[in-house]
Amino acid sequence: MRPAGIVLIINNQLKAVSDLDHIKLNDLLRGNGHENLILNAKDLSNLRELIKVLEPFAEATEIVQSDKTVTISCVMPIILSLNRHLQSCLTVTVTLTAFVKCLLNSLRDRFASLFAQLGLNFPSNSTTSLPFSSNIFLMTPALDPAYAFNWLEDLPGSDEDKEALRFKIHGMYSASLSTSRQIISALKRIEFSKFVTYCID
Repeated sequence: MRPAGIVLIINNQLKAVSDLDHIKLNDLLRGNGHENLILNAKDLSNLRELIKVLEPFAEATEIVQSDKTVTISCVMPIILSLNRHLQSCLTVTVTLTAFVKCLLNSLRDRFASLFAQLGLNFPSNSTTSLPFSSNIFLMTPALDPAYAFNWLEDLPGSDEDKEALRFKIHGMYSASLSTSRQIISALKRIEFSKFVTYCID
């Protein structure tokens, strides 16, 4: 994982490139005798394509690095959104197809256990998968009003598949709530037992 400072620099560089006025830049290069560095139409097209591919990643890093909000609930929605974004890029990209495929494969490799919870088992030979197999990553976005179950729109599959996953998550929540109640009840009994023992002694 990249340090937050490096990610911030990368995001700032991406923003600077996005805001670039190529006409002024070309005039500056031309005025200083650097005609060989002037951006032509193909260069600008490639640059715009690169920005379009990377912008959602910059937005995602800003969200997950927030220190003022709970971010665990955004993990699943963000990963699914990036997966859908890259898939759509493959259908429109002209020169960056290999780059987009590399990003998509890397995303699916690193979050293989997260995708597996959704029934998405992408082919992979990588051992770089991160530990995201906990049910918490399915439950928390459903409990967050900012996401609820809206993130299921980015999930590939039929409406029936999405409804089945929604039902599964409800079951996880109910089971977790039941377990929590049992633990609290057991703790109360232990405390009461201690209290009775104290009174008798």
